[in-house]
Amino acid sequence: MANVDKAYGFRLFKTSGKQPIATKYVKTAGAAIYPGDAVKVVAAGTVSKYADGDGVGVLGVAAEYAASASDEVWVYDDPDYIFECQITTFAAADVGLNTDIGADSPDADLRYSGNELDAGANDVTATLPFKILGLSPKPGNEVGANADVLVKINQHVLGGGTGATGI
Repeated sequence: MANVDKAYGFRLFKTSGKQPIATKYVKTAGAAIYPGDAVKVVAAGTVSKYADGDGVGVLGVAAEYAASASDEVWVYDDPDYIFECQITTFAAADVGLNTDIGADSPDADLRYSGNELDAGANDVTATLPFKILGLSPKPGNEVGANADVLVKINQHVLGGGTGATGI
């Protein structure tokens, strides 16, 4: 059975044995942040939605919706967290590569993220923001188009450094 094409952003998958913890940040002006959106730090310590090709470190993943400037938003910002996310296409050889977010369309009515990973960006480049760890073990998920994969933030603002080169 083929995977369903339904981008949903990033879901917290594993916390290295820790209780999931989110940190409160203040949203800057600009596009709404949806639960599951990757977020980045911008001016004066505020956060905004991370977009394809931003070329900056990722802070974490939004745990809730925030629409207006100065809204507070909870973010899963631990560099060790592992997330599940849909990727445009996945092959076993992609494990260990780094990748980026593709263009997305959030669901404004249901308020969930449209983030998904762009397999066309898969590379060993250390500055790509996400590292592919493998196929998500959930039932019905398979190698190929619209697979759900497990990722770690490779270029994490709180993790220090540029990120790790893919293998």
